[in-house]
Amino acid sequence: WSELNLGYVFDDMYYAARIGAAKPDPRFFEWIAARLGPQDEAPLFFDDNPSVVEVACDFGWEGIVFSEASDFLTQSWVAAKLKSAA
Repeated sequence: WSELNLGYVFDDMYYAARIGAAKPDPRFFEWIAARLGPQDEAPLFFDDNPSVVEVACDFGWEGIVFSEASDFLTQSWVAAKLKSAA
């Protein structure tokens, strides 16, 4: 979060231990959606588990499977934000 300057790119990072519901439990996504409020764009969601990403997509989010840092860092929106933060 700090080392890659992701706090500049994202408003927050959500994880199961903080939320009290594990992915792919719908309560995980509902908790986040309640905090985000209405969005003009689908929230961007990364996970290394394709079945979890599928649930995120079913929830209306932009889900992306990643297995290494470059899968995240080269995503077009993220890459543009990181470039402007440099």
